[in-house]
Amino acid sequence: MGRGAAGIFVAGLAVLGGGAEAAELRVAAAANLQPALSEIAALYRVRTGTEPSISYGSSGNLARQIEQGAPHRLFLSADEETARILVAKGRTRDEGAVYARGLSILFVPTGSATTLDLGLLKADFEAGRLARLAIANPDYAPYGRQAVKVLEALGLWPAIRPKLVLGESVAQTAHFALTGSVDAAILPAAFVGALKDKGRIGLIADRYAAPLAQRMVVIRPVDPQASAFHDFILSAEAQAIFARHGYAPP
Repeated sequence: MGRGAAGIFVAGLAVLGGGAEAAELRVAAAANLQPALSEIAALYRVRTGTEPSISYGSSGNLARQIEQGAPHRLFLSADEETARILVAKGRTRDEGAVYARGLSILFVPTGSATTLDLGLLKADFEAGRLARLAIANPDYAPYGRQAVKVLEALGLWPAIRPKLVLGESVAQTAHFALTGSVDAAILPAAFVGALKDKGRIGLIADRYAAPLAQRMVVIRPVDPQASAFHDFILSAEAQAIFARHGYAPP
């Protein structure tokens, strides 16, 4: 993977575009969205001349920043629950919209002895072939909570809990997997493009955990540009980009 692709997994916040002071449109987005949303934002810039400034991080941390007054005018969460918290507190224009449904994968880095077959994951753990598993911190990241559901369905929770390596976001979780810090990781399917040459990948079936409905909301005070970008994200052009990056339709 080249340096450009590796940039997806830089922990913390990443900003697309110029300095925050000059940005016309401030957007907060869950870290799983960076590959797809960067492409959508570039297309939006071509279509409208507006360059969104996008901060990426875990949904929970971004929502707290908004509650504390961060100037984000559009929030794309990795789930519905976190977005609805802001709705309930009167911080949003309306209830927003589900813009995509996120799938999860099991990623096994090259050199790991962990089996890709989810049905054998418990046996791998008991045999010591799965000593460290990376997931996003479920306290902040919806995909981390999704991973916990998968582990519960596999009968691995809570035995594996002490062996977990928690990323602050899915981006940091992927970084752990790529640096050889863990034997396997549960990650968004949106990262498949950057991970495919670095190990083995298996899509996690719905029977282990249903896809995550990802909701976006326009934040008060309402910026007309945020409303316009919200609508563009629901357009056929943007939805086609989400589909190419491994998301199911809303």
